[in-house]
Amino acid sequence: GNAYNLASAKQSLSFASFCSHLCRLRPEARCIAQLKVRLAQYVRKFLEDMAVPIVKSGSPASEKDSDVAEAITYATRGQVYRLKKLLVLMLRYWIPVLPSLRDFLLEYLSSQFLFLLSSLQANGAADVGKQAFGEVWLALKETKWLDHPDLMLQAAPMRAAAGAYGQS
Repeated sequence: GNAYNLASAKQSLSFASFCSHLCRLRPEARCIAQLKVRLAQYVRKFLEDMAVPIVKSGSPASEKDSDVAEAITYATRGQVYRLKKLLVLMLRYWIPVLPSLRDFLLEYLSSQFLFLLSSLQANGAADVGKQAFGEVWLALKETKWLDHPDLMLQAAPMRAAAGAYGQS
């Protein structure tokens, strides 16, 4: 496995600070550019490959099905927590070091993340979705992207979701 854990706040802060320091020391260095490209690829792949199980709405037919549904629900809540934590860390620590991820993250948030949250709402886990959205929304606001005129269209789905989730 990988020695670096993207979902670790301590590791993300340390590694992002290290990368930022390297960029200040040798901004023109080819190895710095390669490191940024590799990190951006790693983050994209990690997010794209993350799977979150969603239980089909409706009541299970048997006790065994009920146990399976309960296990999947537990796994879903855990994965949503990890995804939320990862997105918050990306927005807080990695974007200053890897600004090239901005468009990818906005697209990911506006499509896949919001789709996941709407699926949770349809399956009775709205509380998990609301909490996850609230924390990601706060981190997104910290980036000041919502204030950029050139990002209004990309940020529109997140703004609409903020209204639906009672965020401002």
